[in-house]
Amino acid sequence: MLRRNSTKEKPAKVPKEKAPKPVKEKKVKISKAPKVKVAKTPVVKVKRKTDIYTLMLLVAFLAVLTACVMLYLDLASYGTNRKPSGVRNTEVTVVTTQTIV
Repeated sequence: MLRRNSTKEKPAKVPKEKAPKPVKEKKVKISKAPKVKVAKTPVVKVKRKTDIYTLMLLVAFLAVLTACVMLYLDLASYGTNRKPSGVRNTEVTVVTTQTIV
């Protein structure tokens, strides 16, 4: 074993790494809201004014509705059981040159 020569000599100190201090969380005090007395009179809601987006929605609805009516009237003018004009006969005749026995 190694011994010190004198008592005055002290071993060299190794610097220790300091651990980071933990961050203290601040406590937030939550105060209770004061009690509010409820009014005994009924609450009346005021209607909001009609804005531009409501009017645009109304105009778009009327445009789609008008388009549907016009499409129905256009298709109704053709009738229900009418064949398209200018269509050739679609029957096919098969001609064979072999004799079937």
